[in-house]
Amino acid sequence: MMRTFQIRCITLLLPQRLSTFLATSSAIFMLLAMVFSTLTVAQTKNGIDLEAVMKQMRFEYSQAMKTDSALKFNQHIRDFKLQLKIAQQFPHSIERQKKALEGLEKVALAVTKVALPVSSDNLAQAKLDLHIIDDLRRQYHDKKVSLWQRFYEMFFGVDESNQEIILLP
Repeated sequence: MMRTFQIRCITLLLPQRLSTFLATSSAIFMLLAMVFSTLTVAQTKNGIDLEAVMKQMRFEYSQAMKTDSALKFNQHIRDFKLQLKIAQQFPHSIERQKKALEGLEKVALAVTKVALPVSSDNLAQAKLDLHIIDDLRRQYHDKKVSLWQRFYEMFFGVDESNQEIILLP
């Protein structure tokens, strides 16, 4: 008799505890989904995925610098220019707009100095002329921020006076 009573109590309490658990876990899941969605969607505006565009630009540039064929060099630089135009149309945030457009303009200027089509005779000189793009990339790209630093900045804000945030002493 006592055993039957215990089983009935457990079966009555189990759905209540399960529903409480599911409610709290779904709330946590929704919170995490919102946090991670803001991290991934942050660079996609007006249908332009800036990270993908920049990766494609980097790929085209590196392939152009590696090739010994003038024909392939010309094609990679044309593709690089197309991606550059897309990157210039990206609606940057107000605080980043000036710096981003300034860097992209300098890259565009460096690319336009190379007269296409490049022949095999002036391929080496064209590569030397485009080497400035690597320097511009290092100058205008921000250092990658760790995921922990993003969380810290999201919850506590950015400390403008101290660029490096030390999480552990």
